[in-house]
Amino acid sequence: MLERVPPHVLVHAGHPAAAGPDRTVALRDLAGEPSIVLDLPHSREYYERLYALAGVAPNVRHRFTGYETVRSFVAKGHGYAVLNQRLHSDLTYSGGKVVVLNLIDDFPPIEVMLVRPEAVQPTRRVLAFEETCLRLYGAGRP
Repeated sequence: MLERVPPHVLVHAGHPAAAGPDRTVALRDLAGEPSIVLDLPHSREYYERLYALAGVAPNVRHRFTGYETVRSFVAKGHGYAVLNQRLHSDLTYSGGKVVVLNLIDDFPPIEVMLVRPEAVQPTRRVLAFEETCLRLYGAGRP
């Protein structure tokens, strides 16, 4: 395993929770607010599971398959999103600003893994990719 990535909430810069000193929230606190969902296989089920664990029925306003589209719609104030991947920039491609809120809920993280069949001889390209992943994530050998 390379990394465990916990979920977080993304809101627009003018959202009331974005002004809070600790920038934390429970998913239940957002119940009823419009949400924007990253609607990809596996991601969809994972996020639905988080809502179920929190006992919240999401008020889904939009579903998108593009990560940056979700961020851009959040930045424009169309709703909040639950995501895992954090980008280094709070600016979206559309020029808006988003704010990360840490979830206080005890949700399972996404596990990022690097695997390949043991019996397959890796190419130089595969080995280079593995080394890059290990360098970026700071993990030991797979």
